[in-house]
Amino acid sequence: LASASLGFNWQRAVVNAGQLGLHSQASALHTRVGAQRDESLAGLPQALRAERDRGATRLWRGSATWTDDRLEGHQLKLGLVGNTLVTTDEAWRDLDGQLEALAPGRGAQRLREQSGAVYLQDDWMAGTAWAFNLGLRHEFARSRVRVDDASATKRIAIWAPSMSARKKLGADGQDVLRLSLARTYRAPDVEQFTLRPHINPQFPCSANGR
Repeated sequence: LASASLGFNWQRAVVNAGQLGLHSQASALHTRVGAQRDESLAGLPQALRAERDRGATRLWRGSATWTDDRLEGHQLKLGLVGNTLVTTDEAWRDLDGQLEALAPGRGAQRLREQSGAVYLQDDWMAGTAWAFNLGLRHEFARSRVRVDDASATKRIAIWAPSMSARKKLGADGQDVLRLSLARTYRAPDVEQFTLRPHINPQFPCSANGR
């Protein structure tokens, strides 16, 4: 197991133009697992001698924001975010006998996912009792997964507006009434668009006399 991470943050106030901020982070993770054993497979003369699994994950995140509170009662924020994720997972199985050539590389998987969003947000203080938040966000993503000789790609693009209101009740303002409305979604998991039938050649089907 080996991992590494590197981050970067930068903020600066721009005269008569608000505040600009940049953030970036990159990380990597590598794993390797091995096992030695002697196991006979049901109905087959071959024996499984060794298994080795190796995986790697690389992730990059970045964002840029611009904030402007020069307009009285308002704080405007414009942002851009992006992510890139790459994972690989490979397995080797050494067998004694004729199945030895079928096993190496079986189940090798590679996933590359790129996503990002652009958003605009306004925090508006309308006096001492009322506060509003208005936002508009556009999200997009592209994923490609490859398992052995099969591959699948998904693309997502969606507009996600949001609105919320808050009112302080009573003279002390300790009671607050909130109302919010937003459009949300849940992207499908990788397994949901890569599922496919698979027959393990080490355990042949005995149906219909086969």
